[in-house]
Amino acid sequence: MARPGITHPELVEILCTMLGGFLRVLLGDPLPDYYGKFVNQAASGPPRVFRLLDRRFAPLRDTLAEAIARLTGESTSSPATQVRALSLIGSCVTFRRDRPTVLRTLKWKQIGAKELKAIEQGVQANVRATFSR
Repeated sequence: MARPGITHPELVEILCTMLGGFLRVLLGDPLPDYYGKFVNQAASGPPRVFRLLDRRFAPLRDTLAEAIARLTGESTSSPATQVRALSLIGSCVTFRRDRPTVLRTLKWKQIGAKELKAIEQGVQANVRATFSR
C-alpha cells in the first residue's frame, strides 16, 4: 500500500489478499459455532467491550478503507468508503457467525481447506467484480 505508483489492479489484488487472510483467520481455527454469536453480542454490548473488539478489527477496516479510497478517489473517512469497508468485513464474518446456516445451505459437513478455498474465491470474485475496471 505504501509503494508509490501502485496500480488499480494491484490495489484490487491487495483487497483480495487481505480478505483471504481474514477469512483464514476467521475460519481456519476450529472454534465452536457459538464463538461467532459471542463476538456478535459483545460487539453490540457495553462500549468498553466494543472498544476491545474494535481495536482488534480497526487495522483491517482502516487498511481496507485506504485501498477502497484509492480505488474510488473518495476520502478514507467518507461514509461511502467506510460502508464498503464494513460490508467487505461483514461478508467474511457471516461465514463464521452463521456457520451452521452456511453448512446447511452449501450441504457441507465442515469448513475445511476445500470449503475455505471456495469461500475465499467467492468473496474475492465479488471484490474483483466491484472494483475492477
